[in-house]
Amino acid sequence: MTIRDFFLAAEKEPTAPAGRSVGIPTMSSYSARVTISCPEKGEVAKKLVLLPKSIQELLNVGAQKFEFCPTKILTKEGAEIDDIELIRDGDHLILVSDAASENLRTQMAAVQTQNIIDSTSNRHHGGS
Repeated sequence: MTIRDFFLAAEKEPTAPAGRSVGIPTMSSYSARVTISCPEKGEVAKKLVLLPKSIQELLNVGAQKFEFCPTKILTKEGAEIDDIELIRDGDHLILVSDAASENLRTQMAAVQTQNIIDSTSNRHHGGS
């Protein structure tokens, strides 16, 4: 089947109530995939999972995958996520407990500060 044949066949299919063609997947029919990790458990492995419909469901998935009880979801940069709508396909999320979240944010801030210092130093000394 050529691409042209595919689209011709799609035009002949009945349409759904919303005016979309039945049988042709749309972007909205695919779930976002995210990578979750849990440094608190010493896990270096990352897990690719489908993004559920709520923050609580995502915490439950993390609890199941890493066998611990996460209470917060952070971005790689250390920002806390409190709304599932903020998460996009391909995001890397870090699952932590309350106690570990502050420690992790402090460590991330230190790394970011060092990166800024290094890049400023490289500019002043002719580095790239």
